[in-house]
Amino acid sequence: MALAQARAIYQQKLPLVNALVFTLEQEGADDETITNAINEQFPGFARGQTFYTCVLCDHREFGFGNNPAPLRQQGRCCEECNLEEVIPTRISMVQAEAELAANE
Repeated sequence: MALAQARAIYQQKLPLVNALVFTLEQEGADDETITNAINEQFPGFARGQTFYTCVLCDHREFGFGNNPAPLRQQGRCCEECNLEEVIPTRISMVQAEAELAANE
């Protein structure tokens, strides 16, 4: 299966998985119960994914998470923080390094 095809399937299932997680959390289910329910309804979807708390915004998420460096050296960050904080910081760092190299 091509990467683009796999990514499209993942993006298609994600809202359904999030809805299931929300419903089960409202019912007071624990992380293991939620993960088992995801595996039952969406076989293979949760492989390697876990619950984590974003180290930048403290929001609880289910998934792989993202590397929060250079803002934090440990933990995982959510997709929103990755897009709004981490990536712009990385871009700014690369631009600053390029400016320094150009001025040498």
